[in-house]
Amino acid sequence: MPKPWIATFNGGELVCANQVGLKPLGQVFGCAVRGVSTQYFPATSDEARIESEAFDPMLAESLAHVQAEATQLGANAVVGCQVVWTRVDERVEASDGFYPSTLKISGTAVFDTEARKGEFYIVPASPDEIMVLRRADYIPAGLALGRSTYYQTAWRQVPKMTGGAFSTWANEEVVELTRGPYMAREVAMGRMADMAKAAGAVGIVGVKIATEIHPAGTLQGSTMSVTTRFLCYGTAIRRKPGSIDFVSVKPIIPLS
Repeated sequence: MPKPWIATFNGGELVCANQVGLKPLGQVFGCAVRGVSTQYFPATSDEARIESEAFDPMLAESLAHVQAEATQLGANAVVGCQVVWTRVDERVEASDGFYPSTLKISGTAVFDTEARKGEFYIVPASPDEIMVLRRADYIPAGLALGRSTYYQTAWRQVPKMTGGAFSTWANEEVVELTRGPYMAREVAMGRMADMAKAAGAVGIVGVKIATEIHPAGTLQGSTMSVTTRFLCYGTAIRRKPGSIDFVSVKPIIPLS
C-alpha cells in the first residue's frame, strides 16, 4: 500500500484541486536562520537596511529548500504556501551584537496538469482560488513578497495639558512614531510589486500582511523609538495566453 500524502488544504479545497487538475503529492517546508548584526541600525528615522537586506538570502534559501522537496516528490508547483518571518531577540539574548532571524515557508506540493512543460511555481493561493482565477482567464505567475524593517524616532516633546496643573502623555498620539509603520508598509509593498512585475504579472491577489511593532525608550527621556517589521505577500497572476481582457459576470437574484 503506498504511503499516504499530506496536504495543508482541507477537504473542500481537495475537491477543487481535483476539478482544476492539481494532484496533491505531499507537504513541503523550507527554513533559513541567519545571524543579523545589531550594530548598524540607523541613528535617525530610516530603514534598517542591515536587517532588511539579510532577508533576501534567507528567502532564496527557503524557496530553494521548498522547491527541492517538491521536485523530489515529482511536483511542478507548490500551492497554499505560508510565510513566517520572525526576529527572536525578544526570547534569545543577542550575543556579540548578533541576533537570530528566521524565515519559514510551507505548502502543499502538487502536480499541475495544466502547467506548461518546465514550469515550476510557488504561490499562496489555495486550490479553490486557483480554480476561480482560471475561470477568469488568469494563471498563477508565482510568489510576490515584500518586507521592510523601519526604525522611527521621536525626540522629547512637551506633553499637552490634560487638566489642572498636570500634563501627561496619556491618550495622546505620538505622531512621529506613527509614521514608522506607514513607512515600513510603503517600502514593503513597493518591493512586493517589483517582485510581481519581474514575474510578468498584471496583479497580486490574496495579499497577507504580518507586522511586528517594538517600542523602546521613553518620551520623558531623551528619545523614544519604534522598530516596525512589515511583511506582505500574495499570489502574482498573469493573463492566459490569448485570453480576452475582461471577466464575465453573471447576475444573481436573491430569492429571500
